[in-house]
Amino acid sequence: MNSKVIEIEGKTYNYRFRKSKKSRHIRLQISEDNGIELIAPKYISEQEAMKFINSNKEWLNKKIADLEKKRNKFYFLGREITVFQQYDMFRKTPSVNFTKNQLIISTPVDEEIDLKTEYNNWLKQKAKIYIPRRTEKLADQYDLKFGKISIRSQKTRWGSCSAKKTLSFNSKLMMLNKRLIDYVIIHELCHTREMNHSKHFWCLVESIMPDYYSLRKQLKKHNF
Repeated sequence: MNSKVIEIEGKTYNYRFRKSKKSRHIRLQISEDNGIELIAPKYISEQEAMKFINSNKEWLNKKIADLEKKRNKFYFLGREITVFQQYDMFRKTPSVNFTKNQLIISTPVDEEIDLKTEYNNWLKQKAKIYIPRRTEKLADQYDLKFGKISIRSQKTRWGSCSAKKTLSFNSKLMMLNKRLIDYVIIHELCHTREMNHSKHFWCLVESIMPDYYSLRKQLKKHNF
């Protein structure tokens, strides 16, 4: 993966360029975790890919601005919450408490922490409890069978389903509202019957969630 530089409205940004066997066309990705990535099929020359990113500076500038607005915002089940560190002179080890839309991380007075890291760790703990329970309930309700469930801090997917019907879910799902979480769970559960995105697959999803298309559009607006 090559590191490159692009200038947008007088500001310089680093981006990574890589080729992918799975890519069918050139695409740009931008997220808080991964920064800017330019991904191209194997047959696309680097020069052609560079032209693509230069022709999409306006889109990049807008997405960078959107990320800046969200950088210091935290969410839980669709609601914005406050995350802050609280020093406790009598505490020897950190503790986390969530109350009234506030995630309070209490630490010893001399301990510095990264709030984003602590927040993501807390989301993962919550996901390991909420998502398996909700998946089991929805699977029973719609007679869909799955194997195991894993919760990961994924960077590019909300969820996935393996050939062995193992379901993997992104812990950051806990940032979304419950209806969107249900959509992702139902989506992956439906893959236990249809391991593709065929017409039959979407008909199955629609039979369970008639408003799936609206939810799908909402999900695409959320960045990792």
